[in-house]
Amino acid sequence: MSYNNLLYLLVVIFLVSSQPIPEQAALPFWQAALFFVGKFALFHFLCRLFLGAGRVREVKKYLRAEKYLTLLALSFLAIDIFLLDCLYYFSLVPYLGALPVFGRFVGLLLFFAYLGNVWLIASCRSIVIFGRSTGSRRFIFENVRSNLPIVLPWLFISLLFDVLDLLPLPAVRTFMDSGSGEIILLAGFFLFIALVFPPLLMRIWGCRPMAEGGIRDHMVSFCQRLNLHYHDIMIWPLFGGQVVTAGVVGFIARFRYILVTPSLLTNLEAREVDAVLAHEIGHVKRYHMQLYLLVLLGFSIIINPLLELFLYSALHGDWFYQLAELSNLTATGLLDIFLPVALLVVLILFLRFVFGFFMRNFERQADLHAFTVLGGGSAISAALEKVAWLSGDIRDLPSWHHFGISQRVDFLAACDDEPALVERHHRKVYLALGLYCLLIMGAGVLNFTLPKDLVEQAINERAIAKLEEEVGRDPDNFQLHWALGDIYYRQKAYGEAINAYGQSLLLVPENPEVLNNLAWLLVTCEDGRFIDGDHGLLLASRAAALKPAPHILDTLAHAYWLQGERQMALDIEKGALAMARPENKRIYAEQLRRWQEIVEKSANQGLEF
Repeated sequence: MSYNNLLYLLVVIFLVSSQPIPEQAALPFWQAALFFVGKFALFHFLCRLFLGAGRVREVKKYLRAEKYLTLLALSFLAIDIFLLDCLYYFSLVPYLGALPVFGRFVGLLLFFAYLGNVWLIASCRSIVIFGRSTGSRRFIFENVRSNLPIVLPWLFISLLFDVLDLLPLPAVRTFMDSGSGEIILLAGFFLFIALVFPPLLMRIWGCRPMAEGGIRDHMVSFCQRLNLHYHDIMIWPLFGGQVVTAGVVGFIARFRYILVTPSLLTNLEAREVDAVLAHEIGHVKRYHMQLYLLVLLGFSIIINPLLELFLYSALHGDWFYQLAELSNLTATGLLDIFLPVALLVVLILFLRFVFGFFMRNFERQADLHAFTVLGGGSAISAALEKVAWLSGDIRDLPSWHHFGISQRVDFLAACDDEPALVERHHRKVYLALGLYCLLIMGAGVLNFTLPKDLVEQAINERAIAKLEEEVGRDPDNFQLHWALGDIYYRQKAYGEAINAYGQSLLLVPENPEVLNNLAWLLVTCEDGRFIDGDHGLLLASRAAALKPAPHILDTLAHAYWLQGERQMALDIEKGALAMARPENKRIYAEQLRRWQEIVEKSANQGLEF
């Protein structure tokens, strides 16, 4: 599995998950399809150009070209999602619309379709690039199989949430939205990662237990000496077994597997194999897999308050609204575009620099574990040099996730000269983890203390300031007072809302919408100081006489209910339900059901007496 692809696929998952499926497409299907086909053909042409015979003749150049083409594929996928509304068209396919995860999975397959162009052309030139012949179908299959584990946890949790959301059980949804429900679902996800994922991974990658014999016996003895407990040692046929690498999968000993590729066993000497094993055991002993989850979970905790504070400050500045005007969008419309873009940028920066920092330094810790176990860096350095040469002379190729091989070898040589560097590096890593944990705790405190509607507050505060300024210029405009009342109500500034609605009614006394809004506030306000049932009933009655719309009748029903006229409230609510549009009927039906249950319960209690 390429660590670059880990970064890319996490971005793809974000792209297909962050964008809600639109109710309708911006472009007609034939226009979107024509644009998509042209764009896909352009991508295929660029793949042939980038991987042409005159450009790519070795592994290093292929990896560089693959990186650029993958970034281009990400850009094209973003166009497909945000401009061509591919998720909307996927949701129209029979059975895909029932569970949103299926449509998003098709979006993920679309990204693999782009990458399939890269792999197809690379496989046709495999002898030149990799020094061996590789069939196109097998090369594409191996690439898909190596990257599939990255998306499996996301598919599992998305499918689980979609299925639970579809269940016609209100208690299940209430449970999912509760804090305890989220904790239990998260615990279920970790159980899947710890118990189900490792053996599933062995099947996906086609791993098989290493045969009994000398090399296995040697590895078993070495692992026993280092006190590593595991389920089995597996042969990992990554890209036909020709990749020189090893790994450890699994958090729990009973579900932990040691993986080695055939090429590693063929090309490395026994002491070098020990060094690679010691490196992988170092990841286990230093709890790196658990720490990776901590770093990723920490990001989800940190990003929410930081992004909220950033957006709150942005929405108080003039530049955001000037940009909205230039874009011919409302502030809310621009925010709907700006927020996912900002999240995507932050995610990429986090993965590249923060997560990448911990990955590089965890790998160095694993190198140092081999250094300590084997009494020096000669064996692990020799293994790294062979890996570099066998992988296409990539010794000096920079790496954002492992350090380059030359950097790793140089650091091991420095540790041979100055052993104190080993503990110094461990202190550096744990100091960084400590600071990161402090940041997580600070963000956690902010998550609990910041208002939940901070961004909405910023938009409303700006709108209030703008409207108050306009009211000062045009005090006789009833619509300005009406709009100001609506915003004050959303801000829960109920006294100011009552005054604003009252000022609007002084200018236009028979406006049914303003009468209704003020009546609703006086009848249903959560702050009992502003409840005025008599005045609310009077206003609601006037509004219903002027405009007997469902939402106004609903307000009138609430006013009668507050006054104790329950049968009148039920009759009026039934009328609102009968007049309501299909998409709104559920709201009135639910309200009617609650009231009927209260009436029936009161009647039963009366019979008991």
